[in-house]
Amino acid sequence: MRWRGGAARRKVATMFAFLAPVIALLVSLFLLQIGASLSGTLIPLRGYAEGFPTPLIGALGTAYFGGFVIGCFLAPLLVRRVGYIRSFAALCAISAVAVMVLPLFPDPVIWLVLRVLGGAAASSLYAVIESWLNEKTDREHRGATFSIYQVLMFIGSLSGQNMLGLADVSTPDLFTYATALIVLALVPVAMTRRESPSPPTRVKIDIRWAISMSPIATFGCLCVGLTNGSSWSLAPVFVSSQGFTAQHSGWFMMAFLLGGALGQYPVGWISDRIDRRWVIMGVAAVSGALGLALSFEYGGSFETLAATMFFYGLVSLTIYSLCVAHINDMADPQRRMEIASAMLLFYSVGASIGPLVVSAIIDATTFASLYRFTAVGHGAIAIFAVWRMIRRPRTPTDDRASFVVTMPRTAPVVSDLDPMMDEPDDKGRK
Repeated sequence: MRWRGGAARRKVATMFAFLAPVIALLVSLFLLQIGASLSGTLIPLRGYAEGFPTPLIGALGTAYFGGFVIGCFLAPLLVRRVGYIRSFAALCAISAVAVMVLPLFPDPVIWLVLRVLGGAAASSLYAVIESWLNEKTDREHRGATFSIYQVLMFIGSLSGQNMLGLADVSTPDLFTYATALIVLALVPVAMTRRESPSPPTRVKIDIRWAISMSPIATFGCLCVGLTNGSSWSLAPVFVSSQGFTAQHSGWFMMAFLLGGALGQYPVGWISDRIDRRWVIMGVAAVSGALGLALSFEYGGSFETLAATMFFYGLVSLTIYSLCVAHINDMADPQRRMEIASAMLLFYSVGASIGPLVVSAIIDATTFASLYRFTAVGHGAIAIFAVWRMIRRPRTPTDDRASFVVTMPRTAPVVSDLDPMMDEPDDKGRK
């Protein structure tokens, strides 16, 4: 039995040997994601506790995603100048400061500036991490590495939401925890003896080409940015405004994330077998219906809200991946990094606009309008998908690239991890 156990351990070690060059980076990613997830929900809650008006809380979300857009262009410049490890260290330090200083200066202008800074640092960090993973992972194991990366992202996000119950939102304690986790993310990367990869080449973003290649994918990513950006920024306050605690807000966001994690692969499996536009239309329509349900449940029981939010995440968090897969079905595989960059840019633009618009609507009505707004956005995707299916014939399912989970909060270079990169070229269009 002892011999068999040793053999099993050796087999497992062999299976995961491909992770050795990036294990320190993955540990850093996990710590970073816990801190980022905690601060992402904490900041709007603290702003609400400070008495910030709803439009200002929405503007904080807009500032963050505006910074995210800046980071898309900043990361390649930074890495080419100082390399991966120094870039990672500098960006972690900026991210930590952007969180740590917030409770010290509860001034709207300072908070807006810090959110732009934090968004730019976050986007750049994900770009550094994902490019690093791609460069240090061989072709055979890119898909497995990408899957582990996404699992760690989800677990880290859920862990961060669960930490909201450790202290009162009105104290600086939770900000300290988030800052500490972001700073600790520096340690594994700083201590690793593995060499960092060579700087990446420039990624060109061709907006016109992306729109012409797939109007539904680009429009879908823009609308998903509007809806998901609003939800990420204002959902915690949506819960608090009903008299629930910060811990309830964390559970609410955990339901959203857990639903999104569980929905990716069933929806992706279906979309690999039928015209993806039908799947985009279907999940967008269901997301719109569930958004309306959330708006009608405003002021009701927390259990009902959380259950509905779980199913909302189950469908709404798959739309971005579906849109990316759809445009990849038609494009030259050599341009997939360019596609990922353009899709993230569309998402980030939508996410920077959505919170500002919906917060103004909420200020004139109630917080129930948050999910009425998302229902309109998802409804627009569904209607546009139907229109595109009328305009263009059905997508052939043969020889298409497989669905791959692509999280919109990550960086443009995520396509490098995409196992589709290893497939033969397919230059067919539809």
